Amino acid sequence: MVGGEAVGREPQPLRFVVSTRTKNVPGWLELYPDLRFKLDPDRDWTDEVIETLDHVDTVDFKGIYRGAFGMPPDADLYRRVALAFPDAWIEDPALTPETAAVLEPHRHRITWDAGSHEWSDVEALPFRPRCLNCKPSRLGSMRRLF
Repeated sequence: MVGGEAVGREPQPLRFVVSTRTKNVPGWLELYPDLRFKLDPDRDWTDEVIETLDHVDTVDFKGIYRGAFGMPPDADLYRRVALAFPDAWIEDPALTPETAAVLEPHRHRITWDAGSHEWSDVEALPFRPRCLNCKPSRLGSMRRLF
């Protein structure tokens, strides 16, 4: 057996996504026109900025982080970004009554990352996600994960 046959699955295409700053997107696209991105929306994302962006697979609101990396919840930003990128994953939103209401129609696209350090963190999420950004460096060994 080779490839997907070993686990009973059909091989699927693999796509790499670059996590970068918004200002770097034009340069990357000049080099690699088909490249996809994970971007971190912030309060500087006006409607005009949003309109210039495409190739976005994930928007990371960094709502789980605290301190320098954290983004306070912003229901208006969440709404504008979710509507502008209807196929993108919505990562780590800070869920408040206001942001949860705005994101409810997009709940199937919400994924988590920063707060996942062990399986109990995944089980404690507000709902079961369809996708999880899971980094081995956060979870420790594969043995610990499973």
